[in-house]
Amino acid sequence: MPAKRETVERIAKKMQGTRKLLEHETLLQQLAETGHPAAVPHIVKYLTNPQTILSEAAAEALAKMGKTAMPEIKKAVKSNISFVRENMAWALRPEIFKNKEAVPLLLGMVNDDSWEIRRNAIASLGQHRDLRALPALTKALEDPQSLVGETAASFTYWVIRNLGKKEQENKIVNALSLVHSHLRAEDDAKIMRKAYLAALKGTVTKENARLFVKQLRAVKGNVK
Repeated sequence: MPAKRETVERIAKKMQGTRKLLEHETLLQQLAETGHPAAVPHIVKYLTNPQTILSEAAAEALAKMGKTAMPEIKKAVKSNISFVRENMAWALRPEIFKNKEAVPLLLGMVNDDSWEIRRNAIASLGQHRDLRALPALTKALEDPQSLVGETAASFTYWVIRNLGKKEQENKIVNALSLVHSHLRAEDDAKIMRKAYLAALKGTVTKENARLFVKQLRAVKGNVK
């Protein structure tokens, strides 16, 4: 542990001695790799950096540290600075943040006033492919910002596709299954969104679901 602390101090000293953005980005990654609590304050300083490349790198570095940085992660998702929340929402995807606590953190971000933050939160949430995400994903299908709704549709598809048999015994899943079985992974997100919304609103039935999806596909998801 003392050796790791010395590594943190050495990296922090390098940060003070360079103005190169890419070098700072690399050093942030190195701080995260130490896994040492002493690295956290040095990373946090960069969360509000006006250089996008550095603020994004700081969010990912913090997420990579997982439980060690949890108090600061919880502060970041509630920051009054929108780009800090936006970066943190994307950093909490499972590729970076391998912790089950990501789901409740992201669920707290899906109703943010900023559509960019809602989109990032929905995208990260969907990648965790957790049944707990499904109510938020389906609610986001109706988001006034189309990119948020379409992102929600794409990840709703993958969440349902990866559910186990027991998990499929769910009211929302049962409703969506009407059209889900007729959708394809390569379908446009617009098609998925319209299909899932129709299923949730009860405007399609088991008998006409296949035809409905086929019609959506024929006009590239632009059916009114």
